[in-house]
Amino acid sequence: MYEPDGSNSNIVGSGTGFVIEGTLGTPAVGERGGYLVTNRHVLDPNFVKFTGRCVDRVEASGFVQAADTWNGQLTLLGNARPVKFTIQSPQPQFADGGSDADVAVIDLETAAIPGGRPIIDELSYFKIAKTDDFNNRLHVGSQVLIPGYPSIEQVTAERPILVSGTVASDPREAAEIGPIKFEKNVLCHSFSWGGMSGSPVFALLQKKPFARELYLVGVNRGHLRVGGANEGALTYFVKSSVLAKLLRDMGHKGLWLNIDDE
Repeated sequence: MYEPDGSNSNIVGSGTGFVIEGTLGTPAVGERGGYLVTNRHVLDPNFVKFTGRCVDRVEASGFVQAADTWNGQLTLLGNARPVKFTIQSPQPQFADGGSDADVAVIDLETAAIPGGRPIIDELSYFKIAKTDDFNNRLHVGSQVLIPGYPSIEQVTAERPILVSGTVASDPREAAEIGPIKFEKNVLCHSFSWGGMSGSPVFALLQKKPFARELYLVGVNRGHLRVGGANEGALTYFVKSSVLAKLLRDMGHKGLWLNIDDE
């Protein structure tokens, strides 16, 4: 980030992001596509802190894991390989809904990426939970899985870690703790820390009597600063229906039949 007068303020924000596939499938090497998702407070200096500064660029790094499915079994093909790319002068789009709609998306099809966007593992837009899933298939006590890049002493981990937790508030209603209400958010009893903002939140939702499927249910906002021994143990995420509506508003053609307006 830099100051409005163009001077370098040496301010660097960090967080976790993930990619939702576009409507044309995985792009070839050197092509772009898909949507990079994270929290708004990671990319918008005026949203929480660093007010008045501008975002100069987004430097993304992570890992790609090649895999194949044979007879219903997932097989990993070799070790995960690192991937890095830079987005110059990013133009993120933000969800409507105030501070509780803490979601930002960058369209990788139009983003300025020197050398083109490399192959990245993408999440299918068909597996984004919608309003009906929060009303009927996600419950208090449901397990959630959150992969992210936590930081310690402001140094971010180079490899992601996966933490689990349980849904702690009724997904059908706004999350509440004490006098505070979080619209279109869900509370979880889980670990989260600096650097994990923007992590995808997954849950196994019932599909058939004896089968469950992994769905994206939200975008991790982080941990609630309640103090004491519980610091970091109570987290919250923005419902995936907020993300899906933003993607649709940005022109994602594959989502109009897959979500409900809220």
